[in-house]
Amino acid sequence: MKHKIIIAALAIFLFAGCMPQNTSIENLVGLSISTDKVQNFLDNLEAKPEISKYESWYTYDYKSKGIRLRFEKESGNLSAIFLFSELTQDYSQYKGKMPYNLSFNDTRSDVEKKLGEPWNTEKGTIYNNTYSQWFGKTDKVTGNTKVTRVIYRTKELNDMMTKISFIILHENE
Repeated sequence: MKHKIIIAALAIFLFAGCMPQNTSIENLVGLSISTDKVQNFLDNLEAKPEISKYESWYTYDYKSKGIRLRFEKESGNLSAIFLFSELTQDYSQYKGKMPYNLSFNDTRSDVEKKLGEPWNTEKGTIYNNTYSQWFGKTDKVTGNTKVTRVIYRTKELNDMMTKISFIILHENE
């Protein structure tokens, strides 16, 4: 009986190592478009993107899914993820798993309880709305620091009851 349990545990351990790991959306930032994690995420969107090309990057817009992905042309790395709420014009609300347990129903006060005090809060620089920024972890390989930027649908810097308009996850530029 003891041997059967050990063999079963070993089989589960080996099988689990072959299974694709669930990746949180914020962990996709910095990965190449050619990685399995990014490709699986794109496949799971089950929609064809509207692709826009710029000088040094290109975007995949999934307006019906509430998401935009920005890739760097030179490296092919996913450099930013935009998650839109129903408050954002031209986009449906993103329905996928949200980063850091955030919700589009969260007020600015809720966001700051979940993420802590932002390192920076400004108004007027992103679509003339207030936004807050948080630095995340620094990648040990690339040395890049990930940033979470939450944009609120208000022009009032001290409005703690405003809701999230959209979220940008990106590497520090």
